[in-house]
Amino acid sequence: MQHTLITPQSPGEQLAALAAGALDMASRQQTGNIGSVTIPTANGTKLIAGEMAGEQGIAPWVGDTTPPGIPSGIGVDSAAGMILVSWDGSLDGGVPADFDHISILVDGVEAGQLRVRGTATLGPYEADSVHQVTARAWDDAHAEDGSPAPNGSDPTKPVSVTVKSVVDASEIKEAQDKAQQAINQIAGVQQTAASASQAAADAGKAAASAGSTASQAKSIADGLSGSVGTAVSTANSAAASAKQASKDAGDAKQKAGQAVGSANTAVSQSAAASSKADAALSRGVELVRNPAFDPAWGDLDGFGLAMGTTGAPAKPPLPYATYGALTQRDYFSSWRFPLDKGRRYRFGFWCICDGKGREDLRIGWRYVNPSTHWDQAVTVAQEEASSWVWREAVVGTPDQWTDTDHSLSVWLNIAGYGAQATGWWITGLTVRDVTDSQAAKDQARQAQTTADGKNRIIAAAGEPAHAGLALGDLWMQLDKSSNVVGIQVWNGKGFVDYVLLAQEVLVAGSVGTICLADGAVVADKVTASEALLKKLLVRKIKADEIDVGMLTAAIVKSGLFSTPDGLVGFDQSGFWAKGKDGSYVFRASGDGVQAVGGFQTARSGDRIQLSQTLIQGSTTGGLQGIGDDPTHPYWLIWGDHNGASSRLLMGTSPQQPQFSATIGPQGSTAGVAANRVDIAGSESASISGDITVNAMPRYGVGRRVYQWMSNWSGVPVDGWVTEVANQMFVVPGPGEGRWYMCDMGARVAGNGEYGIRLEISTLGGRTAVRHALLSPPKNGGIDNFTASRMVFMKAGTYVVRIQTIKFGDVSIDMNADWAFADPYTDPHVFSRYVFLTEC
Repeated sequence: MQHTLITPQSPGEQLAALAAGALDMASRQQTGNIGSVTIPTANGTKLIAGEMAGEQGIAPWVGDTTPPGIPSGIGVDSAAGMILVSWDGSLDGGVPADFDHISILVDGVEAGQLRVRGTATLGPYEADSVHQVTARAWDDAHAEDGSPAPNGSDPTKPVSVTVKSVVDASEIKEAQDKAQQAINQIAGVQQTAASASQAAADAGKAAASAGSTASQAKSIADGLSGSVGTAVSTANSAAASAKQASKDAGDAKQKAGQAVGSANTAVSQSAAASSKADAALSRGVELVRNPAFDPAWGDLDGFGLAMGTTGAPAKPPLPYATYGALTQRDYFSSWRFPLDKGRRYRFGFWCICDGKGREDLRIGWRYVNPSTHWDQAVTVAQEEASSWVWREAVVGTPDQWTDTDHSLSVWLNIAGYGAQATGWWITGLTVRDVTDSQAAKDQARQAQTTADGKNRIIAAAGEPAHAGLALGDLWMQLDKSSNVVGIQVWNGKGFVDYVLLAQEVLVAGSVGTICLADGAVVADKVTASEALLKKLLVRKIKADEIDVGMLTAAIVKSGLFSTPDGLVGFDQSGFWAKGKDGSYVFRASGDGVQAVGGFQTARSGDRIQLSQTLIQGSTTGGLQGIGDDPTHPYWLIWGDHNGASSRLLMGTSPQQPQFSATIGPQGSTAGVAANRVDIAGSESASISGDITVNAMPRYGVGRRVYQWMSNWSGVPVDGWVTEVANQMFVVPGPGEGRWYMCDMGARVAGNGEYGIRLEISTLGGRTAVRHALLSPPKNGGIDNFTASRMVFMKAGTYVVRIQTIKFGDVSIDMNADWAFADPYTDPHVFSRYVFLTEC
C-alpha cells in the first residue's frame, strides 16, 4: 500500500498527497466510538473507560478486594434532641487512595455519612432514649461489569449515647406548674365528693334512727294501756321524720354522684391539659442550634457564615459576645429544621450594619415547589441598624411548600451584589414554633377588640395579615423611616384607599369649622406670609410671576407644559425637545427614548458618546469612549451598510480597526488586524474549517508533544535494539490526565518481519503505555507500515523507551521518493517514526 505521508514525485502528486494527509490527520482529531479502554492502576487493579464500564462510562479500582481501615477519631455527643457524630478524618493504617466515605450507624441502621472530616447531625430522637453508635469505612471499588462493589471495614466499637432533651428548664418548670394546678383542682373535687359521701352516710343514719323510733312508737301503741290517741300521734310523727330522712338520703346520694362525675371530668381535663402541655413543649423549642454564632460550637446550623468577635462596628448586646458576618447575597441552613406545614414560627435576631451603601438585610424561608422561592419574613434597612437593633416577626410556612424533607430552609440574605452584599452582622437568631401561643394571643386580642367595641389601627410597612381583621380596621402605611405615607381601610375582602367624608372639620384650638369643598377653602382665618401673598394674585396666577422656591411643599399636576418658544415641553405623548425646524430631536415616552443626531453620557470628562458624524468613515452611526479631546478616542464601535453588505468594526483607531465582521453576497468574514495576536487562558484552541497562511492552506494535526524519527536504512542487527532510552516525558495538569494519539511507522523490505515497540513508564517503573508495530512478511516486497492507537495517561512525569527488532530477512529502506514525509519536522524525509499527539 502507499502511505499518505510518502513524498510523491511530481508537483501535482505533492498537492494531492498534501490534501489527503490533511484529511487523514483531521479525521484523527474527531471523536468516535473507540470501544473500551483498560488502564492498569495500583495494587493489581485497573480502570475501565468506555462501553465495558457500565452506565457510568468509567469504573475505577476494578478488582480491588482490600477493605479500608477501621475509622478512628470518632466522637459521639447529643444536643437538642439530635445525635452529633464527629470524625477527624483518620483510618487505621491511613486513608487509602480508593477511600469513598464512612457510614454512621445508629442501633445498626445507617443514619448518615461523612466523606471528609467533620460532624454529622442525626435525628431527631426521643429525649432520654439510649442508642448505640458505630461507624464503618467504605472504598470505591467496582466489579468487572462496571457496577459498584465497595469493600467495607469492620465496625468500630459501639458507643452508647443518651439523647439530651430539646426543652429548656424554664419550659419544664412551667409545664410542671400547670400540671400541679390541674392536680390541685382534682384534689378539690375529690374533697367535695368525700363531703357529699359523708352527708349521704349521715342521712342514712338519720333514716335508720327514724325507722327505729317508728317501731318503738308502734310497740308502745300496741302494748299501751294508757291513752291510745297519744300513742297514735307519736307514731305518725315518727313516720313523717322517717320519710323526710329517706328523702334527704336520696338527695345526698345524687350530690355524691354529681361530685364523682365532676372528679372524673377534672381528671379528663387534667389529662388533656397535660397532653397540650407536652405538645407545646415539643413544638415551642428553639430550632436554631447556635443562636450566638459562637465559633466554639461550630456551624451547627450549616449557614456557612464567618463567626467570631471582630469586624462589627460595635459589641453585641449582652448576653451575646459573638456574631456571624454576612459577606455575600444568600445563605441557607443546611441542616433539616423540624418544621411542620400549617404552623407559625417566630423569627427574631439582633443585627447591625456598617452603613457603607449596603442593601437591605432579609431573613425568611427558601423552598422549592417546583421552582425556587424566597419568602422574606423580616426586612431591615441599613439606616435602621446603625447600632445593634432587635427585629422579629411571626410568619406561617408557605402554602405552596410541599412539606418534604430538606425542602424548606431558613434564608439569610442581603438584597444586593458585590460590595452592597456585605457589611452586616447578626446574633441571637431565634426560630420557634409559636402557633399555639400566637393563637391564644390572637384570641385574646380579638376578645379585647370585641369588648372595647372599637376598630384597630395598625401601623406597619408591610400589609397586615388578613386573619382576625374587622370591617373598618385601618392600616397606616409606614416608610423605612417610620413616616406615615398612606392610610388603607379593610372592607372585608381587602385593603382599599381610606376616604374621609365629613360635613365639617373641627380643628383643635379653633372656635369654628373649616369647610373643604370642591374649588374652595372656607375658614374664619387663613394665614400666609407677606412674601407669598405678594407673589399670588387673588383672581389670576401668572406663571412668570410665581416664585417656585416659595411653593416647595406643593405638587403641580398638569397634562401640558411648554416653554414660550414651544421647543421643550411635555404632553400626553411624553417629554420632548424639538429643533428650530419643529422636528423632534429628543423624545421620552411609553415607547422608549429616542435621541436624534447624537447622545453622550456627560458634557465633559470620561464619557460614552453615540454619534453619526464624529467617527471617520461611518455612515450609519457609532459608539465610542472619549475624553476631553474627541479627536483621540479611547475605543470605537461603528459600522455601515452599502445596500449589499453590512460591516461592523471595532478598535482604538478610526483609521485602522483591530476587529471587523462583514456579511454580504459572498458570505461572512471576520478579521483581526494586529502585529501580534495572543490566545491565553487555555491549553488548547480549536479551529473549524480551512486554515490559510499568506493565502496558502495549512492543516493542523493537534499539539504534538513527542516525536522520534530516523532516516537510517540498511539491515538491522539480530535481537532487540534500543533506539531511545530513559527520555523524560511530562503529562501536565490541570485535571486527571490527557488523551493522546500514538502513531508509529516503518518502511520495510524483504521476506521477514520488523517491529517497533514504545514503552512509557512511571518513575517507579510501572508501565503506563505499551504500543507496538509489527510488519507482516512481504515476500521480497517493499512497503510502508503504520499503527495508531489512542491512549490515556494520568498527569505526571514518565520515562520513554523505544526498541526495534527484526525477524528473518528484513531491511529498512530509505528511498527518498517513497519514504515518510512530515511538513512539521526537520529533516522532512525519514524511514521510521513514533509520534504522540494530544487529542
